[in-house]
Amino acid sequence: MLLVLAVACSATTAASPEKRTLPSPLVAAKLPERPDADAIPSAASWVIPMEAGETVPDGRSGILMSQEKAMRSARYIVSYDELRRLYEVDLNTWGREREIYESYLIASEAETKRAWTAAERSWFDRNAPHLALIGGFVVGAVLTVSIVAAVQGTENLVGSP
Repeated sequence: MLLVLAVACSATTAASPEKRTLPSPLVAAKLPERPDADAIPSAASWVIPMEAGETVPDGRSGILMSQEKAMRSARYIVSYDELRRLYEVDLNTWGREREIYESYLIASEAETKRAWTAAERSWFDRNAPHLALIGGFVVGAVLTVSIVAAVQGTENLVGSP
């Protein structure tokens, strides 16, 4: 019998707890390369401010720069826009992760409150040891008095020697 009981108890397994996982984050894994990673030769790194009418035939003013310097500036603009988009994706992702985290916090708080109310003891549960002690004293006293009364009652029936 004991062998059957041991095998039956070992065959039943406890239910595994519910596995809670967050979805995979959408965080960018690789940042774009820095535009200034490659050095521009000093001969090609020139910038000249131009005033209106100064060697520019149509009268415009602005900045005149080398082809390499202009390419680097364009890469800065493209990289900046790409980094801004990646940052927005990161913000959205972390916002979603925060919402999921907060929903788990709310669910765990509700579960904790439910467990506290289930574990709350009633007045009788809290005072049962005291009541048992008092009840034991009362029963003991009643039994003692009844035994003494019974012994005296039998002496009266039998008579005293």
